[in-house]
Amino acid sequence: MLEIVLQVLSISAITTTIALFFCGLPICIQIRKQGAVGDISGVPFLMGFIGGAFWLRYGFLKMDYTMITVNVVGVAFMAAYCVFFLVYSLPKKAFAAQLALVVSVISGMLVWIWFKPSLDYLGIVCMTFNIMNFGAPLAGLGVVLKRREVSTLPLPMCVANFLVSSQWCLYGNLVADIYIIVPNGIGMFLAVVQLALFVILPIRENEKSPLEKLAGWFTGRDYKEKDVESGENSNTSSPHKLQCEMSPKSMHERFEKLMAAESRRGSLADFLGRPPSYKSMDLNIKQSGIHSCVLHTSYFKNRSGRVYKRAAERYLRTDLPCGYAECKPCSKFGTNPLLKTENSFKNAKIGRHALIIDSTSLIRFYDLFDSPLLRDIIVTQTVWEGVKAKSIPAYKKMNTLCYEDAKDRFHVFMNEFHYETFSETSKFEDLSRGEELLLSTAHFLARHWEKENVTPLVICADEESVKRMFKHYDHVLTLKDYIGSFENSGKQGLLDQMAAYESSGATGEKTIFDEYLSHDKIMEGIADGSMKRGTFNVSRENYREASVIIDEQLTSWFITGNHCNRAVNGDVVAVQLLPESEWVAPEKRIRLRDVEEYVKTADDMGEDDEENEVEPRAKKAKKSTVPTAKVVGVIKRNWRQYCGMLLPSSVKGARRHLFCPAERLIPRIRIETEQAEILSQQRIVVAIDHWPRDSKYPLGHYVRSIGEMGSRETENEVLLLEHDIPHAPFSESVLDCLPRDNWSPDLTEKTPRVDLRHLTICSVDPLGCTDIDDALHCKQIGPDLFEVGVHIADVTHFVRPNTAIDDEAALRGTTVYLCDRRIDMLPALLSSNLCSLRGEEERYAFSCIWTMTSSADIQSVKYHKSLIKSKAALTYEKAQEIIDDPKEQNDVAQGLRGLMKLSKVLNSRRTSNGALTLASSEVRFDMDWESRTPKKVMEKQHLDTHSMVEEFMLLANISVAEKILAEYPDCALLRRHPVPLKESYKPLIEAARHRGFEVIVETGKGLADSLNRCVDSKNPMLNRLLRMLTTRCMTQAVYFSAGTVPVPQYQHFGLACAIYTHFTSPIRRYADVIVHRLLAAAIGADDIQSGLLSQARCTKICANINYRHKQAQYAGRASVQLNVVRYFKGKVETCEGFVMGVRNNGIQVFVPKYGLESIIVLQTSASSGTTIDVEEMAVKVNGETVIRELEPVTVKISVNEKNQQRPRVELNLMKPAIPGLSVDFDLSSSEGLGF
Repeated sequence: MLEIVLQVLSISAITTTIALFFCGLPICIQIRKQGAVGDISGVPFLMGFIGGAFWLRYGFLKMDYTMITVNVVGVAFMAAYCVFFLVYSLPKKAFAAQLALVVSVISGMLVWIWFKPSLDYLGIVCMTFNIMNFGAPLAGLGVVLKRREVSTLPLPMCVANFLVSSQWCLYGNLVADIYIIVPNGIGMFLAVVQLALFVILPIRENEKSPLEKLAGWFTGRDYKEKDVESGENSNTSSPHKLQCEMSPKSMHERFEKLMAAESRRGSLADFLGRPPSYKSMDLNIKQSGIHSCVLHTSYFKNRSGRVYKRAAERYLRTDLPCGYAECKPCSKFGTNPLLKTENSFKNAKIGRHALIIDSTSLIRFYDLFDSPLLRDIIVTQTVWEGVKAKSIPAYKKMNTLCYEDAKDRFHVFMNEFHYETFSETSKFEDLSRGEELLLSTAHFLARHWEKENVTPLVICADEESVKRMFKHYDHVLTLKDYIGSFENSGKQGLLDQMAAYESSGATGEKTIFDEYLSHDKIMEGIADGSMKRGTFNVSRENYREASVIIDEQLTSWFITGNHCNRAVNGDVVAVQLLPESEWVAPEKRIRLRDVEEYVKTADDMGEDDEENEVEPRAKKAKKSTVPTAKVVGVIKRNWRQYCGMLLPSSVKGARRHLFCPAERLIPRIRIETEQAEILSQQRIVVAIDHWPRDSKYPLGHYVRSIGEMGSRETENEVLLLEHDIPHAPFSESVLDCLPRDNWSPDLTEKTPRVDLRHLTICSVDPLGCTDIDDALHCKQIGPDLFEVGVHIADVTHFVRPNTAIDDEAALRGTTVYLCDRRIDMLPALLSSNLCSLRGEEERYAFSCIWTMTSSADIQSVKYHKSLIKSKAALTYEKAQEIIDDPKEQNDVAQGLRGLMKLSKVLNSRRTSNGALTLASSEVRFDMDWESRTPKKVMEKQHLDTHSMVEEFMLLANISVAEKILAEYPDCALLRRHPVPLKESYKPLIEAARHRGFEVIVETGKGLADSLNRCVDSKNPMLNRLLRMLTTRCMTQAVYFSAGTVPVPQYQHFGLACAIYTHFTSPIRRYADVIVHRLLAAAIGADDIQSGLLSQARCTKICANINYRHKQAQYAGRASVQLNVVRYFKGKVETCEGFVMGVRNNGIQVFVPKYGLESIIVLQTSASSGTTIDVEEMAVKVNGETVIRELEPVTVKISVNEKNQQRPRVELNLMKPAIPGLSVDFDLSSSEGLGF
């Protein structure tokens, strides 16, 4: 019988132990996904291998086949884990040490086994290893006991340890082996202790332990949680005053314990959802001020329908500030911003007053409260929670106003913690709970301010609420009546906004759009695959067409007409694919709202008929159709406030008007205003409120005026607002971070620096550049050996982590360059002075120095903080002049020629690897800086010095990327350029084919080589135009954190390199600031700052800087177009242009001299003989081709000012002269074109 038990136990112990060996697989999978071990330690694998080997030797000495079987498998597993770990540790410095340790341990084991140690010695060693393995989870036991929750303990591992140790302990007893019994007995005891903690302690903080839940279930009583949060959203019973026989001291001690528990979750004011910097709300809750304690009981229902009861103690206080600036009793409790200045409301009966706003007003009219006319506003805790529960946009707005933008006009009053305003019993049956608590606060403040002669005025959204509350309080008004009593000209704008909100917006016409599906149905459809989630993108050439980029797929679906179903550009939508019989093809027709205002073609449908244009499209040839879908719901709106202008109305004195956004991808917005005459000459801001099914346009409201239309300041402000460019002056807290004006470098400071002032270093930059990020040097140090250095401004010396200046730089993300101004990421003292590597001035730098041969083969690379003194700050033109002048033989000239020679080798090598040379339209303006108007427009010229500097900046970026990735494989900030989809090359392939060339797009090198072959001696611009089309086919390069995408996707397609980052421009790019910090930490030049190695934080930073970089590019292009219009005002010029695209009703023309792209709309008729062949990309007259894509044309450029609201650049075709062609629109936009 004993033998049978032993046999069964052996099989069970072998099975459970081998199962335990599989615990290493998830760790290996994680390492494989990361591509490196990161912070994962390989010591457990190594110790498991050594311990298993000793137990295996022990089993052979005792000839115990159970032990032999288990440990053969265990040693094999652990050996595999060790090999796997070492393979993925290859980039780590610790590899050599780990390998040496493994070799020495295995050698020692072989010696031990060779000499056949005694069984007792070997048993003691084996027992020691087992005890260490079983005690490993105890490392986190201190944290568990301190937190009094077990979320950090691995339950599966504890259970597995218990099963394994208990079985082996029993096995040891059956075979009478003390060396098996002791370690496994200890292991079983430790496992029982750990499992007991799962019963005694809760899994997470603020939850009940299983033991407490069991006790509550048997007794029917719930544990009394000490909770200071409001229970407003649950059904409550009456509060009961505690029998306060306890002394104030004991009550205070009880409160201190409560606050200690709550401090791990956040402060008392956390329910407001404020950022961490506001969590220290000045309530003095840990000091004296407790008035009483009430027992607050609430009932709630779980998903299964069972009703639970919760009892919570609430401490009511006497020391919560009222908000009135001159209230002496409350001045010591906290900040009181109210009534510091007179407000706009004038009423002899009321006099000085503060407003207590109800939640409906805040939800319905939250944009109104941006106005400084509305001030001295009290938001109660009850109202705040109501707003948060019902409207996230309103909640976010109030949070920003109360604690950031307008904290001098708002005060949050904690009415549910104040002993005079807290109430759970209903006193008035005709009032809702929210209204009753609002009046409770008003009555208290009326008593509190009686001597100050200040009246609390309750503001409601509607007349019904006023009538109900007026029975119980004398000072109640609607928000509309309150604003109507202002003695201020600005009140009309506020009333217009209210009118827009209150308007239903229904037209009374038939339903135009389909009803959205419910959220539940959308989620079900996405789950079962019948619907897809994606981002809605309106076409730039046809506002009636759009595409939805499917989130989880590298594909898009086409949407047209009413199937767009009220989606706005950038919305996240749910789409459903139409049956294939309903698929259609893109029109290849220019349809722009601005064009249709001035040009009505014979076959165009009017704006009013746009909903009827879906059906005819279905008759297109099937071979040209594309997958077509319809929007069935909007998951997340991308609405924001829009800049633009009012369109003229044909009805005199009309209240309803159409607003034309500056962003052409946004539909017209219908608003109501009585100020149309005034606003018609201004740029204004409008917000969308909703879009009913029976309205062709979304309905919105007027927010504010920006300024007079056409003025330079106004148009620039519109440009910055539309592209979300932070441009406010730097705050005092940011300026306080700056060093003194007379700062100078100091080699004695603690940062280790190399003195490089003896080197011949120079910078090469555009004319007028003041923020000089980079400088170079080159010197020959051997017969075929050169030392080349790239020296970058050491911005991180001045911009330290977790400071106001660092936060501001992270927010701005990049410096924005407009034609007439620069919006710096950093204050001018740094960007144009202390960080700028100006000539003949000592500056701190971060240097990357290579030793390379004349063929640019790198022998070594070094990184260090340095002190440099640039010998010259040159322009590209001056540097080129020095290189080309044989008379120049000084050190600067010799260094520049060395750099030029090496840069050509580097460029040739990159090109041979498949790097792309692309093109774009770039112009620069010679500005009259007094009037800030353009005097001259020039196309940027490319010099060899441009390429020279570029090559070494690329080399530095690649070298630094390799370094930080090797050191920090899970959090290095890198930049990647995804490979474009082959479908995106279609416009390029077709354009090249029409010119007799073939473009290969399968690989980057194939694309680069085929572009090099596209040369036409008769059309020198052809190659550049094809490279411009290639640029438009590319995906956007993005910043990302290493470890968040597979390693093969790290590549930069355009540069043909496996790894890339940005290191060389920290003055104007925040990405470079992070890279500098990573590199400094990697070489030991700086400490690892908090959060620097957090992948989640790096990903968040990358998302912001990707967005800021994109918006800065768009703003720069928009600035060029704006200044082209200013330049041509009152001028006419004839220029050469090139046809970049042909559509069914027009051609797209590019004018290189001014970087201008515009549309010439074609008005055809049967008698004109002029036709457009879109397939051949040609314009024909009587069957003969006169214009083809990428061919030159002559155009006349002027500004059409017939519409004073929107003057635009106009092109007239001069050569070839074709009847029926006319110019009516400038398509140039901040985001480029969609062709």
